[in-house]
Amino acid sequence: MDFVAWEVFVWAIGIMILLFTMVIGYLFNRIKEISISCDDRIDEAELRLREMEKCHLDNQVNLAKINKDIEFIRLQQQEISIKLDTLLKKAWCKPQE
Repeated sequence: MDFVAWEVFVWAIGIMILLFTMVIGYLFNRIKEISISCDDRIDEAELRLREMEKCHLDNQVNLAKINKDIEFIRLQQQEISIKLDTLLKKAWCKPQE
């Protein structure tokens, strides 16, 4: 009877080791898949971040161009205003006929 009990014990230990090995293998595979998935998502996030930074830089450049154009228009407006004032002064200073 001791021999049968010992054989059953060895078989039980063997089955437990086999199940443990299968579970550990499954967990390692899942961790590997999750790691790959996280790496892919990090790469995608970095690409999106670079694209957003590029768009932000483009927006800053365009805003600077717009501000430059606005400043040019203000200068032109001031020049026209000065010329208009000069013309009006000449027109008012002319003797009436």
